[in-house]
Amino acid sequence: MSTAEQKSARDNRDEKLSGSRNFQECTIMPSSRCLLGLTIGILLGGVALAAIITLWIQNRQSTTTATVSTSSTAATIPTTVGTTTTVNLPAQCSTYVSNTDATRSATYSGVGSSTCDSPTPFGSNPAWVRFSGAAGTQLATTVVNSSLCSTSATGWYSGVMPSSAGTTNNGTVCYNWTGLSCWQSNIISVTNCNGYYVFLLPATPSCSYRYCTS
Repeated sequence: MSTAEQKSARDNRDEKLSGSRNFQECTIMPSSRCLLGLTIGILLGGVALAAIITLWIQNRQSTTTATVSTSSTAATIPTTVGTTTTVNLPAQCSTYVSNTDATRSATYSGVGSSTCDSPTPFGSNPAWVRFSGAAGTQLATTVVNSSLCSTSATGWYSGVMPSSAGTTNNGTVCYNWTGLSCWQSNIISVTNCNGYYVFLLPATPSCSYRYCTS
């Protein structure tokens, strides 16, 4: 064996002996150098473990996000069908003067008659009146020919009837006379009593003027 080979063999033997002594020293009596190495090893292992855990959590989150984004929720909103509404009707729907006079009908001829509503025949002035029976159910809402409904100047309502129960409209009654459908007029009120109407009627402007019905 050459001198160089002998030297290399001695170096390898010394290195192995040194490593063995270092291991024995760290095992029997840990030095600061050994503790430092151990700490670094633990830290490196912890970093690797943390990286693995982080990747695992991210993978779980991405899977959960994908699942949620593809889901949908349907909501059903119930609707109420067939409900009823109670309406409080005004006092005039229960306290009124009832009139069933057939001669007030817009089709009643009564030739030669000059019946009038001045002064009022309904007791008070004005008075809430409900027409029924032979008189019809309401004031005439179209022009009534003169000399019908047993009078000369025939009264008809030119306003709008209230469409909702419990509501009241004000409108004009016109009197047809001498070829003029609204020769004279006066204002009245009409209340929808949920199935019938009541009319607040003042005395007519003059005699031979009368409220006609239909």
